[in-house]
Amino acid sequence: GLGVESTAQLSVYATIASMGTILGAYFYRRHRFAHVTHAMALSYGCFAVSFVALSMHPPLVTGTLVDSIGQFAGGLAYTATLAWAVGSFEERYRARGIGVWLSSFYLGSFLSAILLELIRGPTGDLLHALGTVGAVYGALAIALVVARFMGFGALRT
Repeated sequence: GLGVESTAQLSVYATIASMGTILGAYFYRRHRFAHVTHAMALSYGCFAVSFVALSMHPPLVTGTLVDSIGQFAGGLAYTATLAWAVGSFEERYRARGIGVWLSSFYLGSFLSAILLELIRGPTGDLLHALGTVGAVYGALAIALVVARFMGFGALRT
């Protein structure tokens, strides 16, 4: 296990890690990325670090800090994709755009558990599956950086 001795202790550490989501969203607002690809590359890179590090079964405090990096990535990704999606619509259609984004978000939340279980089979356990997902996020982050460097990905926020 992770060394959690009670549900109260688990709640405290989960709350600490979850603050990363707020920080990621705040960071997006303060940083003013020129392109959504920049924000997503940073987000995917943070997800990669978090998932690969968590797959190594760190101690509780280290795991909480590493998880907060993943939570930061989530907060950054939520706001970047929402700004990109809403910015793609005329003002009168933005509410519908938010609806589509929310539907996609919740569909992804549902499908991610299924996908993780599918990856778990060949990798042997949940931690290795998490490391595999982290490696994919790392590859996506690198691909976005290379695409921007080569002049592709003109998605604007």
